[in-house]
Amino acid sequence: MDLKIDINGTGDLIFDNGNIPLTTEEADVVGQRVAIRLRTIMGEWFLDENYGTPWFQVIGTKKTASQVDPIIQREVLSVEGVREIVSWSSGVRVDRTYWCSFTIRTKNGGLSEAISLFPPTNVI
Repeated sequence: MDLKIDINGTGDLIFDNGNIPLTTEEADVVGQRVAIRLRTIMGEWFLDENYGTPWFQVIGTKKTASQVDPIIQREVLSVEGVREIVSWSSGVRVDRTYWCSFTIRTKNGGLSEAISLFPPTNVI
């Protein structure tokens, strides 16, 4: 169990009448871990500078979505509990902002809700 966060919005904790609900389903726990990893820039966490997504390999590089996808998919698959990516869609907006949306299957067979990533700082 983990504290429940808003994985497709702000990434903040969810409060329900002053209480913080917990995630109880394995697919929710793993989905949250994936979202946290993708929203963390590699090197940003001082306790483990290898944790996070290597966004600096992407930002400002004028890559296409098909060039960025393998980098992001590798990060998703590296999260403990992820068995496979079930669905994937991505693209680059007119303002050169990369986005992706996907679902994952966990090692125990659970299916996550759709996880959407629209990072504000990854203009490619």
